[in-house]
Amino acid sequence: MQAREERLRAIFSQSAAGIVQTDLAGRFLLVNNRFCEILGRSECELLSMRTRGICVSGDIAEAERLFKNDG
Repeated sequence: MQAREERLRAIFSQSAAGIVQTDLAGRFLLVNNRFCEILGRSECELLSMRTRGICVSGDIAEAERLFKNDG
């Protein structure tokens, strides 16, 4: 079990793809370095945000529908 978690953690941190985990309200719970690079924001900054904070205006309604954002 521990080896599997370590592999998953390594994949998450070393991936060339941006990876993010959110809760159902769209709050960022985990972000990898590549996701931060893509957005040009720090991990600390992103972890204080919701998906709505990175959406372009035309996508906000869909993000709210998907994540049930309340603000």
